[in-house]
Amino acid sequence: MKRIFNNRWWGKHGVSSGLTLTILLLSAFLILVDCSTKVQKVELDIEKNQHDFILTSFLFPDTIFLYLNSSKDISAELANGHLIEAVGEEIDTLGFSIQNHLTGSPCSYLLIHDCSGSMRPYIDMVLCVMEHFIMNSNPLDEFRIIQLGGKLKAMKNFTNDKNNVIQWLRTSNPPIPNGTPLFDALQLGIDYLGSKQREKILIVFTDGNVASTENYEYLIEWAKDVNVRIFVVGMGSIKPGLLSELAKNTDGIFLADDDRTCSQTAYNLSCWISNFYRISYSPAGKKLDGQTHMVTFSVPNSSINFHGQYRVPKDETIFARARIVHEIDTLSTGYNLPEELSVPVLIPFYDMGNSALYPSAKQKLDNMLQNLLTIPEKYTVTLYIDGYTCDVGSEITNLLLSAERAETVNDYVGSKLTPNITTELNFYGESNPLNENKTASEKALNRRVTIRVFLHQGQNASLNDSSVR
Repeated sequence: MKRIFNNRWWGKHGVSSGLTLTILLLSAFLILVDCSTKVQKVELDIEKNQHDFILTSFLFPDTIFLYLNSSKDISAELANGHLIEAVGEEIDTLGFSIQNHLTGSPCSYLLIHDCSGSMRPYIDMVLCVMEHFIMNSNPLDEFRIIQLGGKLKAMKNFTNDKNNVIQWLRTSNPPIPNGTPLFDALQLGIDYLGSKQREKILIVFTDGNVASTENYEYLIEWAKDVNVRIFVVGMGSIKPGLLSELAKNTDGIFLADDDRTCSQTAYNLSCWISNFYRISYSPAGKKLDGQTHMVTFSVPNSSINFHGQYRVPKDETIFARARIVHEIDTLSTGYNLPEELSVPVLIPFYDMGNSALYPSAKQKLDNMLQNLLTIPEKYTVTLYIDGYTCDVGSEITNLLLSAERAETVNDYVGSKLTPNITTELNFYGESNPLNENKTASEKALNRRVTIRVFLHQGQNASLNDSSVR
């Protein structure tokens, strides 16, 4: 395995620098919850069908995704839907496909149980909801509990022994309720779930909220990066706040207490988790021209009605260049890279000054390595490992930190590569940000390493560096 180390800092001063791209793919969500039999002897208590939509255009111009959470099974209704996309004065009615994530795949659940003093009136209710939810889940689902008061207390490991989980809940002495480090519990829960390869669900039972001084945007980006969906069951007089935003932005739901019984609440929660749909379609207008696409999806005689929009990139964006380079690669070799390697792989380093890998980053690298090892050895492969920082701190400090991050990633993957795969390290400091670099969450996204995979025919083939930057 050969390694080349380059200083690309000068790229920000006019010399062509590295190709970067972050494609945050929403993974297919897989869960088994049979809402018709979930809680026996409980009548349906959802008075009206409620829906929550998220529109993503990460794979434009190939595919647009519309994600839909519903409080009921609406598979039959969606099939009768109409999808319309308008660009300027051009309006098109488009075909679409639907994927319902009700499958037999097991899930990993992390339940956060708020045991603070204000939750005392609701302790029995929460325990009842949790027990109903756990005992009526997929037999292969696994659970782990975090309790919080003045400090955090957690089960040692995930387990699918439901009786053991219930026993822990009933016998565990909650921490002293002299404070509520909810933000810390959320961080710990996302970290516990991050390395799991199943559908990952985090459920919070609380009457409080995340303090406005906490960097909840950081939690959103972290949860999205490791594909954790967050659901909040609010107790008492809790009002939608940052927890509601956290749930909404991670494809979850904020459920306020509404005087339902514990079995009904558990039933409703399981329905919201299980009724998750992905509607995908190919846009009629595929030009990279920066225009806004208006999207409408509706079902006649139903409450399903969505209006949204997305803006496509312009032709000179790194997005467009990434596709061009991939097409050149495919044409020159006759071999298609695995889909996961056809776009740059983003490895996050959310904390300032940090060059150590998160568990979720290691999992992402392991997935990349598995795909790399499927490439026939007759092809030579170059991994361009590009290190970056945000703009906090001096330029020279950030330059050195970006080099450390690139080295960290190279050290992790280097020993696992086959002889036909080489790496080239580049470090750019704070140059080439992915965004405006103004908010805390934007700065967190820029603290990263990007890995670009390039394929060549034959052992002696080479790639002109200027053709990929």
